[in-house]
Amino acid sequence: MCGKKALLRKVRIEGSILSVCESCAKLGDEIKVTETIVKKKTPEIKIEEYEPNFADNIKKARENAKLTVEELAKEIRESPRFIERIEKGMKPTLEVAKKLEKKLGIKLFVQQMNIEKVKNVEPLTLGDVVNIKIRKKKV
Repeated sequence: MCGKKALLRKVRIEGSILSVCESCAKLGDEIKVTETIVKKKTPEIKIEEYEPNFADNIKKARENAKLTVEELAKEIRESPRFIERIEKGMKPTLEVAKKLEKKLGIKLFVQQMNIEKVKNVEPLTLGDVVNIKIRKKKV
């Protein structure tokens, strides 16, 4: 709770289980070894980003396939106006992007990252959050 970098103990404070330093542990009931904590597995999160030139790539791929905007729109069941807006830089929905990738044979996404594979990251304490906010106010 205070943010000290010390040996942490698991303590139940007002119904919440927290990892706190020895002095903050006095504020709650220490969890005994017999009490088990069930950790929920966090779902795998994939972050995908569009290529920087995705709009140009879509237009070039459409032209190389010798398709008009209307023909492409009809084949992927979208409106021609929507395709024109995408070619001008509007980011399509994930569903439409997948249709375009499949039809035109291109890749629109450049980055995929699995959050669970990030290693050597210590969890933030409430003290860390307070320090971060204080530092932001000073600047």
